[in-house]
Amino acid sequence: MKKLVALLIGVGLIAGSAQADLLVTWTFSDGNSTAAVSETPDNWDEVTYGELNRINLGVNTTAANQFAGNNWTSPNNVIRLLVTVASGFEIQNATFSTRVNATNTGPGDVFWRVNGSQIATSEFNPATSAADWSANIGTLSEGVNTLEIYHPSGVNVTSGTTSSAGGMRLLTNMTLEGTVIPEPGTMILLGMGLGAVALIRRKIHA
Repeated sequence: MKKLVALLIGVGLIAGSAQADLLVTWTFSDGNSTAAVSETPDNWDEVTYGELNRINLGVNTTAANQFAGNNWTSPNNVIRLLVTVASGFEIQNATFSTRVNATNTGPGDVFWRVNGSQIATSEFNPATSAADWSANIGTLSEGVNTLEIYHPSGVNVTSGTTSSAGGMRLLTNMTLEGTVIPEPGTMILLGMGLGAVALIRRKIHA
C-alpha cells in the first residue's frame, strides 16, 4: 500500500511540475482571411485545433497580418474556435495571447467564453491603441471545447459614443500556451496499475 501511495504521489508531482508549452499558433494572412492553424508535433495526438471563425461579424479590414471583425452588437457576435482534447487528457493553464486594438466605436470590454461560460479574469478593453492581451482561461477538459471572444453587452463604446458596427482587430498571431497532461482520473488509474505491477512482482520474487 505504501508503494502505491508513493507511486500516486510521484505521478502527481510529475504532472504538477510540468512546464507550460507553446501548443499552437494561429497566423493571419490578412484581415479578410480565416486564420491558419500551426500545430506542434509534441501534442498532435492529444489535441486538435480549429481555425478562427467570425460568427455574425463582418470584416472591417483586409490589412496584412490581422484578423478583424465589426458589428459587435450582440453577445452572439463572436470570434470562435474549437479545441478538441483527446479522451483521458486535459490542458492546464491554457493561456491565449495576441495584440489587439479597436476602432473608436469598437466594442468595450471583451472576454473569453469557454463552452458558454464567461472567464471573468480574461476581461480586456481593446480601446483605440494597440495593446497586448494575454488571458489565462484555466483548464480545457477532454472533448470539444468551444472558445469565443465576445462582448457581453453588445453596446459598442470606446470613446463616449455608440455604434452598430464598431471594429476590433487581432494584430499579431494568436498563440495558445499550456500543459497537456493526463486527467487526474487517468493518472490515478496509471498509479494503481503501476502499484499492481509492483505487488505482482513482489509476490513473484517472494
